[in-house]
Amino acid sequence: MSWLFATRTFLGLKAQEGELAYDLGFMLTTVSSGGVSGFLIGYAIKKGIKIILGIAGLFLGALAYLNYKGLVTVDWEMIASVSNKAISEFSLGTANYASSVMDSQVVPTMMNFGVPLTGSFAAGFILGCLKG
Repeated sequence: MSWLFATRTFLGLKAQEGELAYDLGFMLTTVSSGGVSGFLIGYAIKKGIKIILGIAGLFLGALAYLNYKGLVTVDWEMIASVSNKAISEFSLGTANYASSVMDSQVVPTMMNFGVPLTGSFAAGFILGCLKG
């Protein structure tokens, strides 16, 4: 007798004719794997962003120092406009992609598998970002 069968029998989750049976083992696996992977990804992303921002800060500091010494000439207005344009294109592109992915075939799958996975992933991701 497997653990999953024993758990389902104990909880009375046997499927009757025409009823929806909940697979507790599948649900627990989905929630735990989503939470753990969300935590790890959130932690890694926060560490990666810290490293990238540190390198960018050092680079801009070096440019400001070289500009102050007169060794290079930096067009700060051009840097600001290019960075604002990149940020707006990135945010607009991600919003358009998210709305084009959802269609009628995705909704049933999301209700059975994606909601527990996404919810636990989001909670783990937030915890990973807080601890990172």
